[in-house]
Amino acid sequence: MERVFDRVYRVILPLPFRGVNTLNVYLLKEEKPAIIDTGLGDQLSIEKVLQGIKDAGVGLEDVEYILTTHEHIEHFGGNREIKEKTGAEVCAHSAAADSIEHFHESVLELGRLVEKMEIPRVEKEMLKMAIRANIMVKTVKVDRRLEDGDTVNLGSRELRVIHTPGHSMGHVCFYDEADKVLFTGDHVLGEGTPFVGAGFGGAFYGLGMERLRFRGWFEGDLALYIESLKKLLNLEVKTILPAHGGVVSDPYKRINETLKRKLFRERKLLRILRKGRTDLDSIIEKLYGQVADKYILRGSTLGYLSKLIKEGKVSFTLEEGKIYFELTEA
Repeated sequence: MERVFDRVYRVILPLPFRGVNTLNVYLLKEEKPAIIDTGLGDQLSIEKVLQGIKDAGVGLEDVEYILTTHEHIEHFGGNREIKEKTGAEVCAHSAAADSIEHFHESVLELGRLVEKMEIPRVEKEMLKMAIRANIMVKTVKVDRRLEDGDTVNLGSRELRVIHTPGHSMGHVCFYDEADKVLFTGDHVLGEGTPFVGAGFGGAFYGLGMERLRFRGWFEGDLALYIESLKKLLNLEVKTILPAHGGVVSDPYKRINETLKRKLFRERKLLRILRKGRTDLDSIIEKLYGQVADKYILRGSTLGYLSKLIKEGKVSFTLEEGKIYFELTEA
């Protein structure tokens, strides 16, 4: 646990994910203390968060709010146990609340889809192992469903809810207008750019496009993500505190870097399609230079393709179980 600046503390939790191996949990030591995100809910993470609260000089029973940035497991997995220890009110955007409360139902549906997949046994077992781990996460009711523009009054600090769909549909940032601090969750990271795409859709590829549109907590929308990034440029911000990575002291530069990176990848994909009709794995190889981590890369690339399909720039056809993409624009 470390003090980031006046009355804001950070607990850094380990994550078992490749490329994103830590999560920042923030404790706001105000008249009505609040926690932003809670981790996966594993024993080590829960212990570190509870100890961080104590080390900051806050009584567990004094924590008023658990603020959840979005409906991805490492951000809400600890909500239930932290709530049981503190009695705090769980808050999340209305578009995230159902996914959080009905997380187990979504995981079970994923399991049914995985059973239908015709993929190598080793890959299927890895997916099933991930599903078994997810079903262990404890869920809890969202006490307060937030909307864009709502405020959370901490007494000595007020946070405004900024709905930023894209990385997930229920993603929010929390904005402290007085101190010009923005808690960005996964919307803007300390380094790199967030995944925006089909999530498990990368694994479902080949079951048919209807499976790629399966609604769940892992579903993203690149067009909305770009709009949400631009939305942040209208705020007066001095400091960004992200869920992953370090403190960002040049927020507009970081936001614009993220925006440019996403648009650069989209332009590169369009250049690939200008050379003719092709399938997803061929696009990935040209777009990223390799096809390792294929489910993640498939999901990310499908995010770009979905945006371009909605804009009428790309079309797709299914032939003998394989999906091909091509440009529709002149």
